Amino acid sequence: MADGHVSHDLVEAGEEIHDPGDDDDDDDEKIAGVCHSMASFRKVVPASALLRQGGDDMTEKKSRTEYRKEKDLEEERKAGTAPAMVDVQTGRDINPHIPQFISQNPWYVPSEGPTLQHQRPHAERQKDMATIDKWYKKGTTGKAATKFRKGACENCGAMGHIKRDCFERPRKLGAAKTGDDIAPDDHVQPNLLLGFDAKRDRWNGFDPSSHEQVLTSVETYY
Repeated sequence: MADGHVSHDLVEAGEEIHDPGDDDDDDDEKIAGVCHSMASFRKVVPASALLRQGGDDMTEKKSRTEYRKEKDLEEERKAGTAPAMVDVQTGRDINPHIPQFISQNPWYVPSEGPTLQHQRPHAERQKDMATIDKWYKKGTTGKAATKFRKGACENCGAMGHIKRDCFERPRKLGAAKTGDDIAPDDHVQPNLLLGFDAKRDRWNGFDPSSHEQVLTSVETYY
């Protein structure tokens, strides 16, 4: 018989004819369902909390009807016919097109409802980096003490450095013994937290007004 008659006879007999193209369609639907899974909240409980509670909520499986209702609700949210989920932290709507692996909070960032707060920078983890207008102070304060103080440089008597780091000429008798001619104190340097770029910025801390001294000296020379 011809192929057309065979297929017609099988259909009349009530037998289904398997089309290889149907498998490809089913695979495409499964892949599309995974790739386009939209935002849905599922409360994730850490393992330590489950042990304290004495139960395991993760073993509970959803029925086919419940799973289908959730998928239909996600499709309606994507189409705009159902209201989107609301962020419990900010009160804003959550885009239903966001994939679930982004919208679902991890177990180590617990949440009582749908939120995207775990995708935001955590304030407690942010480092207070130094800005471009903050730098170490140079020179001295210009104020000198009248007597030697404990913790000051034994050579010049200034606060802010020790004897081995002193830039002045080594005295025969230091200010610690004589108490005379005490040098001005150094600036108390701030504790700056510099980033990668700030550590390697060759112009960091440069004072443009200091270039006027160079111009003045050149004009005087010529």
